[in-house]
Amino acid sequence: MPLRESKDAPVLRASRSKPTASEQQTANFKRSWKQLEMRIAANFQDKHATVGCVTFDKAHRPRDRSQAQNCFYYYRGAKKLNGERAARGLPPLKMVWGVEVLTSRSGNWHVHFVTDETDYELLRRCWVYGRVEDFSPLRVDPEAGFQKLALYISKEPREVQDFKSRAGLHGWSATRNCVKPRFDVCRVPGNFELRAPDGCRVFLDDSRGGEFGEIREIEFMRRG
Repeated sequence: MPLRESKDAPVLRASRSKPTASEQQTANFKRSWKQLEMRIAANFQDKHATVGCVTFDKAHRPRDRSQAQNCFYYYRGAKKLNGERAARGLPPLKMVWGVEVLTSRSGNWHVHFVTDETDYELLRRCWVYGRVEDFSPLRVDPEAGFQKLALYISKEPREVQDFKSRAGLHGWSATRNCVKPRFDVCRVPGNFELRAPDGCRVFLDDSRGGEFGEIREIEFMRRG
């Protein structure tokens, strides 16, 4: 959960310049993976969710990204994972995922995902398009929270130079039942000190100068 504090600097402000295409692209990429990081934190609990990767084999190789997405929709849909969960009296699963091929050394389509389903056998049995690479419990990195995981799942658009020519190339997706993080904005006194609540894990506490003064950013997560 990020908190930001800004204090106006007592200096004349230069006129704001329009960001270059490269700067805007970098900002968009950061916004994307930061949103994914917060989506993971808002929906999945440490050790009570699964991080996985499944791969398409040659017999089921998708012709394009849209077909790969459709196959993954089927995997988590009413005839597979969610159907099995419904039979057990469980709600539809929550999941975030990223479909990749351009960053694969072997050229195989594959999907990285996080889900609240923890039955590895069920996850393995319902994947009919190839092999299962790995399943493991979701764990909070004590130094970076979910930042590394979010960067990894959403890496393809950042690492592929010709992504602009690839229609439908998006960094990540999420099921509709995933909660979107809430952003609160409020006014505080001029002498207000920004700090994380007591008892939280702090992953980032950074102060830096900006165009409009000093900016402080804190990222933390409640324990438990």
